[in-house]
Amino acid sequence: MKKSIWLGALFMLAATVYSCKSTTSPSDVAKDFASAMLHNDFTKGKALVTAKDQPMLDQGAEMTKANPTPDSLKAILDEAVITASNEKIENDTTATVDVKTTLKKEIMGRKESTDTYVLKKIGGEWKIDMEATIKKVMESYGAAMQGQGAGDMGAAADTAAGAPMQDSLSK
Repeated sequence: MKKSIWLGALFMLAATVYSCKSTTSPSDVAKDFASAMLHNDFTKGKALVTAKDQPMLDQGAEMTKANPTPDSLKAILDEAVITASNEKIENDTTATVDVKTTLKKEIMGRKESTDTYVLKKIGGEWKIDMEATIKKVMESYGAAMQGQGAGDMGAAADTAAGAPMQDSLSK
């Protein structure tokens, strides 16, 4: 009888450990990261990026402290809708996701922005790979420079330069 109780307890422990394993999709991580950056939540953002990219978010936090987002802009950003699409798991450790941010009001002529995030699976969890994401944006910038239009080029340049999300939406 004692053996069956111990086996039952061991089974329950194993089931609990298994259920606590991260099952968050690349799309969920990308949307959470976009939302964190939109709201200057660098603490949450740091938890969603690779360890090598965390210092970039520390720099972003310092810049935001020096130049806080105006309340009028915060009100617009608070109503933003963030959606993910085109999730592509390229292999066991790499994925890409397109994240679209849509605003209810235009900011300097723009209501939406779409960015492609590159994610890496580390320790069973999907993390934003900022270095690879910036490289992907730079490739988009190069394509825009080859004749796809000044509007696309400007948006790509803003993102490539590391401008905060709200700045890229305001272009």
